[in-house]
Amino acid sequence: MRRSETQHIGQILEDLLSEFQIGRKIKEARILNAWDEVVGSYICSHTVKTYIRNGILFVEFDSAVIRNEVFMMREQLTSRLNAAAGGHVIDKIVFR
Repeated sequence: MRRSETQHIGQILEDLLSEFQIGRKIKEARILNAWDEVVGSYICSHTVKTYIRNGILFVEFDSAVIRNEVFMMREQLTSRLNAAAGGHVIDKIVFR
């Protein structure tokens, strides 16, 4: 039997993502993948660890100089990373 109401595959996927509540995790993964593109290869090479917890992006560096330079750009980085994810995912960035 055929359904009379057809749906687009994109709408079906969005419904599934919202039903299983994994849409936010996908956006968080996009942010972590976009980190090297947003900050550049030099800063990315000094990045030791990145993870997201409770809407906060934690980034660990191996150089205090790099950490201080990136600290000045944290608001710009937050907005650029959220744009790369396709929505508001992180509220702030903590550098260690």
